[in-house]
Amino acid sequence: MGFYSAIINLGADGVSNPQIRQIRVINKFNFLCLGIALILVFINGLSGLWIQVIANLAGIFLINIPVFFFNKHRKYELSKWIFSIGLISLVLLVSLTNIFNQRHTSTEILILALASFVIIVFEGKGKNILFFICALSVLIIEYYKNLFLQSEGLNSSFYFSIVNYGIALTAVYFFSQIFKSELHRAVRRVELLNQDLARSELILYSLIDDSPMFMALLDAKGRYVMVNKKFVQGFNMSRSDIIGKHYREILSSDLIDFHEPLIHRSFGGEYLDFYQEMSEHPELYNHSYGKYFPVFNEKGDVQYVTVFVTDISDLKKVESKLQELNRTKDKLFSVLAHDIISPINLLRNTITLSEHQDTIGEVDLRAFLQRTKEQLLLLTHMMENLLKWGKSQFHGWSSSPQEVNPNNVIEEILTIYKDHSDGKNLRVNRSSNFDGNIQVDKGLFELILRNLIVNAFKFSEKGGEVKIFQDAKEGEFEFHVQDQGAGISQSLIDRISSGSSVESQIGTDGESGTGLGLQLCFEVARQEGWTLQIDSGSNKGAHFVLKIPK
Repeated sequence: MGFYSAIINLGADGVSNPQIRQIRVINKFNFLCLGIALILVFINGLSGLWIQVIANLAGIFLINIPVFFFNKHRKYELSKWIFSIGLISLVLLVSLTNIFNQRHTSTEILILALASFVIIVFEGKGKNILFFICALSVLIIEYYKNLFLQSEGLNSSFYFSIVNYGIALTAVYFFSQIFKSELHRAVRRVELLNQDLARSELILYSLIDDSPMFMALLDAKGRYVMVNKKFVQGFNMSRSDIIGKHYREILSSDLIDFHEPLIHRSFGGEYLDFYQEMSEHPELYNHSYGKYFPVFNEKGDVQYVTVFVTDISDLKKVESKLQELNRTKDKLFSVLAHDIISPINLLRNTITLSEHQDTIGEVDLRAFLQRTKEQLLLLTHMMENLLKWGKSQFHGWSSSPQEVNPNNVIEEILTIYKDHSDGKNLRVNRSSNFDGNIQVDKGLFELILRNLIVNAFKFSEKGGEVKIFQDAKEGEFEFHVQDQGAGISQSLIDRISSGSSVESQIGTDGESGTGLGLQLCFEVARQEGWTLQIDSGSNKGAHFVLKIPK
């Protein structure tokens, strides 16, 4: 704010609009009078008129400065009276001084200007009293001018001048009053229009602020005319800090690079749709869809451009989830079509052969039945994995911890899959450093151990060894399953542990699977707050460690 603006607005903060206008009028008149007084001080000083210099300085210190002082301290009525009475008295004093010194001046004309000021600034009795004082001052000045400066004394010219000044003062009074009334009506109309505009703006913002979209209106110079609450919150700025600013002052460089060509095209009259993927500003959105609409004036020129941006990040997540579910469906059908149908066909062939026992020997039939039993056991294992995995994909995991004896769980698994291990002549080496219970969900705990043990059997060579041991460490229980099979490559370990889809691997004796077993183990471990580690490599076997906090 400049010096002049600061002086004019002195004391005009925190008051009503009518008061602000009055205060500014007083300050402007006072500033004008101060400037004139300073000029007169300089001119009179050069002319050697020291009495006038003293009078001018008295006016500055007794009128101008006090008026500014009282306005600043919100003594508005006092400052008006000081200014009016002070100037009338000063003009009257200067005029009489000039008359007594036989100098012809017309300083009384200044009182006409003061009379106009009184009509504009004052109301009621104060206005009429001050106006009467102005008229009386003119009468006094004219009286003494004719008495001391005219050789004939009071004559007809005196009466004619009084009549002329009376007409002039009457005209000043009524014309100033009419001007003041019309000015008040015009100001009132403007205030009503501003109120209507404010209400319309309030209604508009109440509508657009509830929108979940980013909304903004740009003028032809690229400045923001309107923004909604979503836009304000997204850029962490106040509305007043955005309105009137160019979009280059608000948007980041990457947003400018993307949106500026669209803005220019829209100001060219194009209606545009756009999709934007963005990772630099997660506080705004990751994925968005939006539109640019040009707003035309009556001449057909684009006056504004409206932009709507919708955050579709959640929709993208849903789309990704649907795609994952679609892959899940395809995988389920793939497993059903390829891996599960084989044991079922084997069972059907077994039933067919049993109906024709006379065509095959008893030894061959028993071997075939044993093979069928092993296949059905693997089928049961695959079906359990499929059902658990499918349920987790649609409903998530549920957990109900209880007291479980790990030795009993492992023994049950080994008993169920004994035919599998015996069929490959595997040596199962068990050991344990504790024989107590642990607090876990039995189904989920069994799911992991069963998959680890079956996986060890599946990829072990005939006559190989599988080690199963458990240990109680400080703060956690450890369960180890180790085989001497082909091992697992690090890239496959990374894919399994990250939850990525993997193809089923064929076992050393042709065993099939779903490719879900180890993936299920990692998912369950993460869900329960457990840790599953794999120490393996190609041709060195696999060593799984399940760690469960105490």
